[in-house]
Amino acid sequence: MCGIPMLPPSDAVTGKRLTFDQALEHIGGMENLISDEGRQMIHDCAQDYIWQYPDGRAYCTACGAALPRQHEKHNTWITCPACGKGVLFRHEARGHMNIYDQFVLYEWRRSAIDGETVVLTAAHVWRNSSGAQPENAVLNAAPSAIYVFRPGRAVTVYKDSGWVGGRWSRVDTVRPEHTKYGYMGHSCDMVQSREQFDRALAGTRIGAVFAALQFQVGRLDELELTAIANCARRPQLEYLAKCGQAKLAGELLRMERMPKGVIARPRAKSPREMLGLTEGQWFEARRDGIQLSVELLERAHILRRMGLGDMKLREIAEIRPMGFPCTYELNRIAPSPRAPSPAAAEYSYTVGDQLIRAGVGEKLRKKVYRRILKDIRHVSEWHDYYGALRRLGEDMTDPRLLLPKDMMLMHDRMYARIEAIREEEERQRQAFRALDFAARLEKLRAAYGYSACGLVLRPYESAREVVDEGKALGICIGGYAKRYLAGDTVICCLRRAEEPDEPWRAVEFSAQSGMLVQDRGFHNDRDGIDEGTRRQLRNFWALWRKAHDTKGRRRTA
Repeated sequence: MCGIPMLPPSDAVTGKRLTFDQALEHIGGMENLISDEGRQMIHDCAQDYIWQYPDGRAYCTACGAALPRQHEKHNTWITCPACGKGVLFRHEARGHMNIYDQFVLYEWRRSAIDGETVVLTAAHVWRNSSGAQPENAVLNAAPSAIYVFRPGRAVTVYKDSGWVGGRWSRVDTVRPEHTKYGYMGHSCDMVQSREQFDRALAGTRIGAVFAALQFQVGRLDELELTAIANCARRPQLEYLAKCGQAKLAGELLRMERMPKGVIARPRAKSPREMLGLTEGQWFEARRDGIQLSVELLERAHILRRMGLGDMKLREIAEIRPMGFPCTYELNRIAPSPRAPSPAAAEYSYTVGDQLIRAGVGEKLRKKVYRRILKDIRHVSEWHDYYGALRRLGEDMTDPRLLLPKDMMLMHDRMYARIEAIREEEERQRQAFRALDFAARLEKLRAAYGYSACGLVLRPYESAREVVDEGKALGICIGGYAKRYLAGDTVICCLRRAEEPDEPWRAVEFSAQSGMLVQDRGFHNDRDGIDEGTRRQLRNFWALWRKAHDTKGRRRTA
């Protein structure tokens, strides 16, 4: 099985898509867009009616015969008395003033010029029976799309955007909605022939891969269209199916793109090299009948980045942490696949990156990786432990620190030291902010301290006072404490002169313009205040603005 010749995949070499004339050559010309078999399918799938007018006249749309009054229940299937065909009985008096049907006919066929190429054509079929004589309406069909599937190439798709105007244009994605239309609120059914599909793909490489992956075509949908397109353009799937790796091929078939690292060497000479497995791993897969998967190969790819590419597939499959996808946890251990830029190097947090930046040798790094893999459920703690060593400036080349007997105990010790450092730094920052605020507080008292109309305005003395005031008043002023200390805003308390220590109102000013931003009291004054208090506040702020403007002019002078 290792000797299967490999072709370059279409993901790397897609080739040029066909022109419209070239696509028509595979069908045999424009007149063959709808085959005779397809036209017969249209008539077989079309729905026929007995259409009865209110005056009792009835007509069959299948044979055109005029019939006596029918006494059937509206919208039920009956047999036409004239032609014996099953029809749907409808009565115009029930509100059905017309008959409007539509669906899409899909036809599969082998190319007329290439035995390995498969072509799918689509036609929009409709019948509008809204005229004066709906029983005489005829079916119409217009070609709407062409799909050409060639081995080793991306699918070529042309669609008629006008559906009756012949405006054909190429599209570069395979989606059934390119041939589905919805006129007058009606959705299109999709009709296809399984026999046509089997005949078209029989004996082709595309059909062999499709059959090996055990796909079944029922009603055509986006998954099946994309699957056929991938069978055509991805030679890797054919080789994997021949090697007995149908599970892996099926997973890759459903993916829009090949995941990086799974197909390690797309131009390899054998499936083993293509998947990046060692000879021992490939022999193990064949001997034990191991069905490879995308996740298993992704794990193997990550372990190669760690230098552990010689691990057995059974060992790789048993690496299963709790609560997280395995590949996510392994990526937290392995070095980054690409060297980070100097600006981003400091912020690369994988265990491997931390050890490499610390100058830990390859041999010791492998020992660390193997130790963590045995304790994969605590990979987050290992990851954080090495981050703590780096932040504390410890010697990370010391095996006793890298491979502690009790990692969780060492983890807690290191983070206790970090927490002590953080607390000391925060204490120093608070002391610096207190000194800075003390100097600024004198200026705030001079600028905003004011009393009039039985009220006293003054800036808060500390952040604690701001928080306590917010709790006492039931308002959100406590959330502004840090901004107040930092000088980003100005917050003052407004109190009655006879009760200077009793919380009453909190006032915010703009730190840039010095103007009043908001004045709030208990629960933001939801219950309102009496007219006397409102008049007192209006008079106070009018006097404060006058005094504030006077201070500003004095400072300017």
